[in-house]
Amino acid sequence: MVALGTWRHSAHRYLQPTSDGTIDYQARHHEIDFVLTPYYDSKNLDYASAQQTLTLEYKKTVLEFDGQKTTSGLDPQGVRNLSSSTAFPGPLPVVSSTDDRLVLDVEGIIANADGS
Repeated sequence: MVALGTWRHSAHRYLQPTSDGTIDYQARHHEIDFVLTPYYDSKNLDYASAQQTLTLEYKKTVLEFDGQKTTSGLDPQGVRNLSSSTAFPGPLPVVSSTDDRLVLDVEGIIANADGS
């Protein structure tokens, strides 16, 4: 059991930008560490003290690539067929027949414990 007033929560979070529609931006995620220290007293906190109850530390931004090419968030208008030597099954969505950048809809992410 944690004593009242001593509980803190810290975590490493992956954040992904989203939009209300299709947009031509390179897929990415941001990594931020945070520590939440709840305030249990009933007295009002001044702004500076209240800021200390949540601390954020930006760690890095990871840009997603398809080999050497940037990715896109546009709605796909074409596909790229893969060679038979590729382990990935099936064609990949791309921007268009003249722009073969991989299209990613990155509203969800899975990160393994090893960071992969």
